[in-house]
Amino acid sequence: MRRQRTTPCSLLLSMIFTSGLLLSSLTNSPAVNGDEKPEPKPTRLMIINADGSDLHEIFHSDDFPSLGSPAFSPDGKQIAMDGWKSQNGENFSNAHILVVNSDGTNFRDLGDGAMPSWSADAKQVTFSRYRPQSGVWKMNIDGSNQELIENGGWGAQWSPDGKLIAFSDFGLGEANLKIYDIEDDTFRYVFAFNESPYSQYFWNMCWSPDSKSLCFKGKTKKGSFEIATANIDQGIKSWKVHYSDLKKQPGEDVSWHPDGKQILCTLQSPEFKSRKIFIFNPLTEEKPKVVPGQDYDESPGSACWSPDGKKLIFTIR
Repeated sequence: MRRQRTTPCSLLLSMIFTSGLLLSSLTNSPAVNGDEKPEPKPTRLMIINADGSDLHEIFHSDDFPSLGSPAFSPDGKQIAMDGWKSQNGENFSNAHILVVNSDGTNFRDLGDGAMPSWSADAKQVTFSRYRPQSGVWKMNIDGSNQELIENGGWGAQWSPDGKLIAFSDFGLGEANLKIYDIEDDTFRYVFAFNESPYSQYFWNMCWSPDSKSLCFKGKTKKGSFEIATANIDQGIKSWKVHYSDLKKQPGEDVSWHPDGKQILCTLQSPEFKSRKIFIFNPLTEEKPKVVPGQDYDESPGSACWSPDGKKLIFTIR
C-alpha cells in the first residue's frame, strides 16, 4: 500500500463542516407525532435532453434515499453515484458507491465510498472515503482491488485520457489541487506554494475534454465562493474566475461538455425560487445561462453531462 500521511486538522474540519451541511439540508424535516419523523423522501435521479425536452426519472432507491454525485461511464452504459441510508440516521460519511445501468436497471452496491469518477476504459473508479482509511482510493468496478492513492486527499476526479487523477489536498499547509500521474506514480500540485487562490477546494470538480484543465468551486480567503478554471501545467497564470459571490453559493458539481465550450453548474438566480442548472462558455466572458426545461420547484443537486453531450443527469429531492 502507498505511503500514508496524517490528515491535517484543517482538512478534517473542512470535511466535517461540508458533510454537516449536507446532513442538515437532507435530514431537516418536521417532526410528526411527537418525536417521530417521516420516512425521508427518496432522491430522484433525473435525465433531460440538452434542449430541455423529455425530462423524466431514471432511478431512485428506497434503501438509499439520499443520492448524490452521479457520473456517466465514458461509454454511457452505466451511472455511478454515492448514496446513504438517511432513514437509519446515516449521513454523507456513511456513503456507499452505487452503480446502475444508464436506464436505471441492474443496481449494485460496491461498498463504502463517495464521489465516484470513472477511468477512461470504464473498468475502474476513483473515489473518496472516510473509512477504513480516509483519503482518495481507486478500485475495479466490481468493488475488487481497492487501493489507497493518497491519505488526506479528497474529491478525486479521473482525467478523460485515463492518465491522471486530480483531488484537493492540504499537503503544503494550504489548500491546493494535486495531480496523481498513474503511469509514473508521481504527484504534483497545480498551484505553486503560496500561490493557491483558495482556502478550500470543493468536491466534484471536472476535467476539460483534453485533460489539460480543471474547473472547480473554491472559497476565497475573503469568504467569496467562486467557480474557476486553471490549466494544470500553467497554474496561477491560467487561473480564470467565471462566477463569484459572497453570499449565494454555487453548487459543488461542475461538468465540462465534450465540445469544450460549455460547463454545467448549479446557481441561485433572482429569477427563480430555487437553485437551477446553468451553463457557461469558459472561453468567453458571457454570464451563465439557465438550461431550459426546468419548470419545477425542486432545486437540482448533483449534475453532469452524458458522454455525447446530448443529455444531462441530475438529482432532485
